[in-house]
Amino acid sequence: MGHYYAFDHRRVCRNAFCILHDISVKKLKNLKAHLQKNGFSAVVHGNRGRRSHRGYSFEVIKNVVAFIKNFGEIHGLPHSHLHSEDDPTILQCIYLHSGRK
Repeated sequence: MGHYYAFDHRRVCRNAFCILHDISVKKLKNLKAHLQKNGFSAVVHGNRGRRSHRGYSFEVIKNVVAFIKNFGEIHGLPHSHLHSEDDPTILQCIYLHSGRK
């Protein structure tokens, strides 16, 4: 049985299908392979049940949150449109680039 790609009830080429659904050709191939092997079932991530190597401990996250709150109290700008007594300041938007891809 052959297959074809469709979008809005119209046949389209594979590349157009991927662009319209915002997925890569590799992801599409992986989904097709999963469908053929497992049928219609959820794709389970390979790291399920394992801690991410990119994860941070609760202590590190707590320290980062405290740092950001402290930075906001020191360097935040008063916001004239907020009438809340809880958080009357905003932080200036800054862009930090780590250089990683």
